[in-house]
This record gives sequence, structure tokens and C-alpha cells, in this order.
Amino acid sequence: MGRAELKRAETTEGWACYVCDPTPLMEPRALHRLILSNLKSSEEEDANLSR
Repeated sequence: MGRAELKRAETTEGWACYVCDPTPLMEPRALHRLILSNLKSSEEEDANLSR
């Protein structure tokens, strides 16, 4: 996640792992899904244009 997240994990008293608290990973995962979806759509459009 980065240095800031590591620092937060080291200094937070009640820190929970990402299995127990996946909240910090929700935004990056959503962004990843959006990028993959757009990439797939773009590849499909390119395939249809080349026919």
C-alpha cells in the first residue's frame, strides 16, 4: 500500500490486517476493476473495428 499505510499499521494500537478489515483495499480494488473493464471494452471495440 505504501509507506503511509505501513506507518499507520505500525503506530495504530488497534490495527487489523486486511483480511479482518479490507476497507483500505476497497478503493484500489474498485479502481483496478474499472481499469480492467475499460481495457476489455477497448480491446473488444478494436477487434470490431478491424473486421
